[in-house]
Amino acid sequence: MGEPLRLLLPAEPTSASAARAALGAWLAPLPWPEDVAQDMVFAASEAVANCIDHAYPEPTAAPDAIVLLARETDDDDRFCVEVTVTDHGRWRDPPVDPEFRGRGIAMMRALTGAVTLRHDDGGTTVLLRCWRPAG
Repeated sequence: MGEPLRLLLPAEPTSASAARAALGAWLAPLPWPEDVAQDMVFAASEAVANCIDHAYPEPTAAPDAIVLLARETDDDDRFCVEVTVTDHGRWRDPPVDPEFRGRGIAMMRALTGAVTLRHDDGGTTVLLRCWRPAG
């Protein structure tokens, strides 16, 4: 297993693109089909964007407002990549009728193998998991 990726990001719009670039570079040498790796990058980018848009009432330049951690695991003898995105802001329930917004969590679920959300007064953690396809 390789070294994990750890990013400390401010809750600013440029952090989503920084997360995409860093996670894409980290995933590149791993034995993944390109489309699966891209799906994970986009899902993680959406999780970071949700932190920026929803967790903090005002943008913050605090360098650790958002923490992204990516690591390889061997889950039940299947190669897995886990990406956690954590904020220290507040949780806001998704809207009942999202209209043209509010589809981020559904998109993360569609792009990855599993999504787990945990939130409390200390913030929110999104765990994204994706397993390497057989073959």
